[in-house]
Amino acid sequence: QIAGNLEQHFIKPVVASPLHFQRGLMDLSLMILEGVARANDPKPLNDVATFRVERALTWYSENVARNPSVKEVAEVVHVSTGHLRRLFAEVRQASPKELFRRIRLELSQDLMGRTNLPLDEIARQCGYASASHFCREYKAVHRFTPSTWRRRLIDRFARPLPAGVVPVREFSARPGERAL
Repeated sequence: QIAGNLEQHFIKPVVASPLHFQRGLMDLSLMILEGVARANDPKPLNDVATFRVERALTWYSENVARNPSVKEVAEVVHVSTGHLRRLFAEVRQASPKELFRRIRLELSQDLMGRTNLPLDEIARQCGYASASHFCREYKAVHRFTPSTWRRRLIDRFARPLPAGVVPVREFSARPGERAL
């Protein structure tokens, strides 16, 4: 059915044809993912542990610029620091500090991709003490600097693509896809 829907765009392409091709890929991806049991997905919010962990992550995301401590987050969700660590280990198989670091780095990546803010400002908004601290932590996780990532991103969009060419990701800052 998907192939049938895309055939007309393949034979006689129009301006929106690349979007239809991408939608077809998304539909195929969803079909594949529905058949795969995803053990790493968070559990549904039907138990207190999961609710508290998700609440802690949400609160931290909203207050990331202040760089709150694990103790502050534990107080917000009304548990002790040790209990919060146990809840994180049970629900997310990671420590709060590790997940908070991931939130900060994802926010920084988003800001670097959407804005032209200097790294000092991005570091401040993501709760880092300085741009050098941010750059060290970013490089430790991604194996390249924020400036390198940003430069590659800007270079990629500075060169326009020919008509009808669908962009394909050449590199990624995701930990599993670190190659530049």
